[in-house]
Amino acid sequence: MATLLLLLLIEKGSHSLGFYDAATGRKLHTLVLPAFPHELVVDAAQRYAYITIYGVASSDDPADGDHRLVRVDLQKRAIDAEINCKPFNRLHGLRLDGQGRLFVLSEAKSTLLVFDHPETDQAPTRAVPAGGYKSHLFSVAADGQTAWVMNLLSHTVSRVRPFEPATAPLLAAVGLRPEGHVLSADEKTLFVACRGSKTLLALDATTLGIRQQIETGDELVRLYLSPAGTLLAANLSGRSLDDYATTPLGCLRRLPLGGRPVAVSVSPDGRRAYVSLDTQELAVVDLQKWAVQSRFATGRDPDVSFEMK
Repeated sequence: MATLLLLLLIEKGSHSLGFYDAATGRKLHTLVLPAFPHELVVDAAQRYAYITIYGVASSDDPADGDHRLVRVDLQKRAIDAEINCKPFNRLHGLRLDGQGRLFVLSEAKSTLLVFDHPETDQAPTRAVPAGGYKSHLFSVAADGQTAWVMNLLSHTVSRVRPFEPATAPLLAAVGLRPEGHVLSADEKTLFVACRGSKTLLALDATTLGIRQQIETGDELVRLYLSPAGTLLAANLSGRSLDDYATTPLGCLRRLPLGGRPVAVSVSPDGRRAYVSLDTQELAVVDLQKWAVQSRFATGRDPDVSFEMK
C-alpha cells in the first residue's frame, strides 16, 4: 500500500486548516479555526502545528484583527490551545528556530514575540521591537539569536536580536514594500523582494549592505530556496512560479500557473513544490521536470502549506 502524503493547507477564506491526500487532492479532514488564519509552522516532531490568527482578510484591511495563536494537535486533528497574545494583534509572521522556540510577529504592534516552550506556554515569554512599521514577515537564524524582519510601511528590513533586548534593531532601506525574502543556506545572505519597487536584492545578512540588486518588473510576493540552491519566487503579477539564480541575480525560467500564486512549500524530498493559487486551487509542481504535475480544488483563499513526513 502506498504511503499517504499528508498535506496541511491554511484556507484563509474558509477559516480552516485542510488535511489533504497530496497525491490525489482528496480532502481528508477540515479543522475549523478562528476567522482568517494565516501562517503555519510544524514542530520537528510533527506533533503540533502553530497557526497565527491574523483576523483580517488582507494586509490592506485597517481593522484591528485578532490576537490569538492556535496550537493544533496533529494526531487528534484538533485545536489543543488558543493562546491569547494581547495586546499584540494582527499576528502574522511565524517561525521556529533549531531549538524549537516559536517566534511570532505582531504586524499591528511591530513586535516580535518569543515562546520558549511553545508546546506548553500560555503566553509569550519575551517581546522585542521589530524596528519598523507594519512588520509583516520575518526569518530567524537556526540558533534563534537573530531575526530579519520585513517592514511594509516603513519600507525597511530590520535585523533584530531577540535575546538581547537592549540591542537596538539594525535598519536598512531596501525599496518599497519589502515582503518576500529568504536566508541563504549558510545564513550569510538575505534575499529580499520588494513588491512596490519590483526589485530583488541580495543583502549581507550581518550588515544589511546591498550586495546585488536587480529590477524584476514583477510583483514577487514570496521567496524560497530550491533544492538546487536557486530562488523560487511566487510571481503574483506574472501568474507564475519563477526560478532565479543567486550569483548573479537573474531569472532563469518561468512556469505559468493560470492563477496568481500566494504561497509555496517544497516537499521534504525536494521533488515537489505546492503552490497555492487565487483560483482556489493548489498546483503541484514537479521541480525536476519544471512542470505542473497536478492541481486540485481547495477551500477559499489557500495559503501556506506543509507536507508531513
